[in-house]
Amino acid sequence: MSREFVRRRLGRRLGCVVGMEDLKIKVEKLAVRAINNRARSKIKKQVEEPLNLLFYGPPGTGKTMFARLLAGCLYDVGILKEEKVVEIQRDNVVAQYVGESEKKMKKRIEDAAGGMMFIDEAYSLFKGKSTKDFGVDIINTLMHYLNGDSMRDTPVFVLAGYKAEMEKLLSANEGLLRRFREPWIFKPYTSQTLKQIVSKKLLKQGFHFESDLDSDIISVIDSVPSRVRSQLNAGLCGRIVDYIKDSIDERVCDPSDITELFLVKKVDICNVKEKLSVYMESVTHESLNTD
Repeated sequence: MSREFVRRRLGRRLGCVVGMEDLKIKVEKLAVRAINNRARSKIKKQVEEPLNLLFYGPPGTGKTMFARLLAGCLYDVGILKEEKVVEIQRDNVVAQYVGESEKKMKKRIEDAAGGMMFIDEAYSLFKGKSTKDFGVDIINTLMHYLNGDSMRDTPVFVLAGYKAEMEKLLSANEGLLRRFREPWIFKPYTSQTLKQIVSKKLLKQGFHFESDLDSDIISVIDSVPSRVRSQLNAGLCGRIVDYIKDSIDERVCDPSDITELFLVKKVDICNVKEKLSVYMESVTHESLNTD
């Protein structure tokens, strides 16, 4: 399987993603390394390299979406046997009674066999070694499977969350860090990228613009305070799209007028800025606390 073939196969999925160019390169490198290592192992036994990954970044930066995309990419080039992602958080596996957490975690890992397990907000599994918390049992169970020889078709594990909190999680077990590749960093989206996401969402739903409204959309995005953007990131795009559709619904009197029903005008973008302003006034400081 040549590198050019791998690039073409991956490009079918990666090409649909707005931005994230550095992460797309990492996907290709990861796939090529895994394929080459498999070829090397047929000639001479190789030291096992983990495919398990750490995703560092704030909410709304595409970590879950990218994990699903990555699973599809790895399946396309034959690294994963199945195109599936089992997604979990702390509440899905931490139980109230001794022994139950391990059973829940084991079941989820077995469900992910041949594919990928994605643990969002993975840092929440670890509350501290001094606490009577069953999250430690989850980490110990995870360690058992991270060795790669504990079951057939061990899934690729992806742990995601804030950088500082994730580093605390990795300190919970001395062997945890070395079972993962170097972290992949998910950066907050730029205004330009957020604008592209908004446009792509609208076009996918059949809407079109009466003129070039790129600068107007960027102006709306830039009007959002940084503390709000840091929490919403790509989530802001969904809100903007909803407000644009609200404006169109308020403007169009006849639903049989298909042209107007799918036409985004400058006035709709202006209305979004007003609606966002009202929304931000209603948001409490507590709900956007980044501490």
